[in-house]
Amino acid sequence: DMIEHSKPHPEIYHLACRRLGVQPEHALAVEDSRNGILSAHAAGMPVAMVPDLIPPTPELEELICCRCDSLTALRERLARELA
Repeated sequence: DMIEHSKPHPEIYHLACRRLGVQPEHALAVEDSRNGILSAHAAGMPVAMVPDLIPPTPELEELICCRCDSLTALRERLARELA
């Protein structure tokens, strides 16, 4: 009820970034679905994909900055990149 349009519309990410006081390009969206990736990308955010049941298509591979097999792997990657 906080937004009018659901994913893949970027409204939810715009709202989250406004509430966090961060520009979308300075945040990282973590997504597992096509609609989530499309939504975050449309909001101007870099997107990390942690696939759930469906692997990314070539179309989605073009939109993500990285793909990790698990949230643990993503955490480790971020720790290395931010160190």
